[in-house]
This record gives sequence, structure tokens and C-alpha cells, in this order.
Amino acid sequence: MTKPKKGSAVDHRIIPERAELVARLRDLAERLPAPDAPDFADAFDQFDAYVWFEETRAATPLGPERPHGVPETWPLGV
Repeated sequence: MTKPKKGSAVDHRIIPERAELVARLRDLAERLPAPDAPDFADAFDQFDAYVWFEETRAATPLGPERPHGVPETWPLGV
């Protein structure tokens, strides 16, 4: 479980005002096991949850026409 080192390629993109926040997030972040590790799937158990929306609104339906240059499967992308 290694974390990016100070001065690494990631650090040069950090906005100075956000450096403290980035450092704190980096300390709290958990690394995932390697994809071929036996416990890889277990790392995602924490994300199994229901989401409840108190308020919803109708979506605006798309028209039958599709924008020029998009695939025939637009807007589903399958």
C-alpha cells in the first residue's frame, strides 16, 4: 500500500490553496488490492447501498432526431 510521494508527478498539478486538503485526502485514501488478488471484490462491499431521493422531477425527453455525426445507437450508446 504505497502512496504518492511528495514531489511526484501528481504534486505539480495541485493548486497551492488546496494542498492541505489534498494531503489530508491522500492520508485517508485506501488503496485497492491488485485486480487479481483474492480480496479484490471485497473492497467494493462498502459501496453496496440503497439511495433514496426525497425529490425527483421528470426528465425532458429527447426528440426522435439525433445530432449529426453520432452513432445510430444514440443516446444509449450500446
